[in-house]
Amino acid sequence: MEGLPKDEKRPKETEDFIESYNHASEHVPTENVETVVAALNEALRDCRANPDMTCDCDAMHARICQTEVKELYEKYEKHQILTIEDIELSVNTVMNALDKVLEEDGEDEYISERKAILSTRATEIERATRRYIRTISKFDTIKKQQFRMDVEEFKMAFQEADQVRRNAHNGLIEAVTVYTRSINELKEYGALDDIEVEEWRLGDMYMGDVIQEGKVFVFSGEILRDRDLVRDWAVSANMCNTLHQLEEIVAGKENDA
Repeated sequence: MEGLPKDEKRPKETEDFIESYNHASEHVPTENVETVVAALNEALRDCRANPDMTCDCDAMHARICQTEVKELYEKYEKHQILTIEDIELSVNTVMNALDKVLEEDGEDEYISERKAILSTRATEIERATRRYIRTISKFDTIKKQQFRMDVEEFKMAFQEADQVRRNAHNGLIEAVTVYTRSINELKEYGALDDIEVEEWRLGDMYMGDVIQEGKVFVFSGEILRDRDLVRDWAVSANMCNTLHQLEEIVAGKENDA
């Protein structure tokens, strides 16, 4: 595993603990995904902080495509599934439509309440995604530091990180659920009669380069009930956005050279 001391192996008790954890725990990312997520975000921090630091973005992309989220990542990258940018555009579309309804029909307490909830949804989903990604990186950090800890200290740190991860995963699911529910309820209420609401379902779907005018996207029930899929969607979003930022930074440094 990347980051472990050369030629040093985990103590058997530590190895057995991690193996039993992986078998017993549900909805956790693989160790391979943990390592690549941590490497991507570490490279981004280093490139931002150090003007002389660069990154092999092609190699990073190859590493992403060797992880278990490869298929979903490639769909996210090709805009074949819902992206965070689509959510931002969808929220803006709905907010504009609600402003128009309130202007034409007058104040409506129900619409105003839902509008207030929805206004922060894109930001909340981004924050929830970042919080969850930080918990993945935390696991990678703990595993790298395991040789500085005794076994019991390692177990405690690992279990605490796992609880934080579970809470972050629940928060992520709640964020995308509230977003979807708010739009669906407004549609049912009749506040979005001029808006087409389309669900992201399992399977391929080409979203196009931009959302069509008068159309918004939400998560389907089958997506929201699949904790692993929501997890992998957030991981894919982070990988794609982080790599894109890295590419921009590296290109800027090359142009300045």
